[in-house]
Amino acid sequence: MKFVVTILILLCSSCIILPLPTHREEGRIFIKPGMIEFIHIDTTLREEVLLKLGDPDGVALQQRVLIYQWTASKGIVAVGGGYSGAVTDITQKQFFLISFNSNNTVRKMEIFKYNIAKPKTNLYQFVVEWSDTTVK
Repeated sequence: MKFVVTILILLCSSCIILPLPTHREEGRIFIKPGMIEFIHIDTTLREEVLLKLGDPDGVALQQRVLIYQWTASKGIVAVGGGYSGAVTDITQKQFFLISFNSNNTVRKMEIFKYNIAKPKTNLYQFVVEWSDTTVK
């Protein structure tokens, strides 16, 4: 009988991943699309952006690009089997990049999710490539 119970426990033990939304954000600032509606290409000044959004988390390319970053929780993962289990967050880094022209007006901006599918590209390389692309 113990053998049958042991076999049943082993067969029924499995991992279950449940992406349950929690919508928790971590970081100094969490930028939502509505927060940046005041920004207009070739019109909005750098000073206006800094006054409304605060100091950025980073700068690049001789202060021409401001970087705001945060971590958003997309849900939780619960894994269990037998008499053990674990729970962890599903998180994703997100960034808001804003580039300025030589006259300190906004050149381009974008909110994006950090793409971990390109492990050879670090954030600085991504910012350089992003900044060099033409405005859409």
